[in-house]
Amino acid sequence: MSNTSFAALLRGTDSAGQRTFHFTSDWGQGRAIYGGLIGAALYKTMRGQVPTDRQLRAMTVAFIGPVAPEPATVTATVLRQGKSVTQVEARLMQHDQILATANASFGASRQSSIVVPGAPRPDAPAPDTVRALPNVPGVTPAFLEHFDLRWTHGLPPFSGADKPDFSGWCRHKEPAGDDESTLIGLLDVWPPSVLPLLKRPAPGSSLTWSFDLIDPGVSTDGNDWWFYEVNTQGAANGFVQADAKLWRPDGQLAVVSRQTAVVFDKA
Repeated sequence: MSNTSFAALLRGTDSAGQRTFHFTSDWGQGRAIYGGLIGAALYKTMRGQVPTDRQLRAMTVAFIGPVAPEPATVTATVLRQGKSVTQVEARLMQHDQILATANASFGASRQSSIVVPGAPRPDAPAPDTVRALPNVPGVTPAFLEHFDLRWTHGLPPFSGADKPDFSGWCRHKEPAGDDESTLIGLLDVWPPSVLPLLKRPAPGSSLTWSFDLIDPGVSTDGNDWWFYEVNTQGAANGFVQADAKLWRPDGQLAVVSRQTAVVFDKA
């Protein structure tokens, strides 16, 4: 396993209530570090401030500026610890600048008579029957070398498609751990939903990202195949709003997500 693996980078180092993460260029996305890794680092730091019986229920991330491939410091502050829910805020900084923030809710399970199953996973060809997305230097981001993506519906970015949106299978290529950070890494690995509409490469990046976990803690093995589906809710003036879902390897819905992205397809 590479010393720049997802799991290795997220170990970080603790000092005076902060965590320092040493990001490397193989996790780059253009001039910035991959957003899923940033989200996972924010989560890892917040997780350390919360009782172990409280699981991640919801999280919102704001990407304020590009995080460089170098050390970054994350601090986490407990805003409120109630009887069953803990609210936490985290900030990631480089060179005294805040480059990403997160707010998360961690909640303990409780008994309830209400049980509503999540949306069923769409029918799709098995991952070993569909083609993997190739890594193309100068076109695909560097961080994709750590993941395996298999499209099952729609087209890849820059295909000149008539419609946006797509779905497919995803997994970590390297051992990634077994907590919610592996799930966060997989949830953000896919490109903005509208990039298939373009005929030539153009940068796109997340602005804000929020997601809610359904029955967390059941399965977080990121080396199994997870299924992803994204649907564009609207796009105009260079901004895109899209909703997405991620299903566990057993077919149960794990996460629902909403993301606002920026696409720079015109100078």
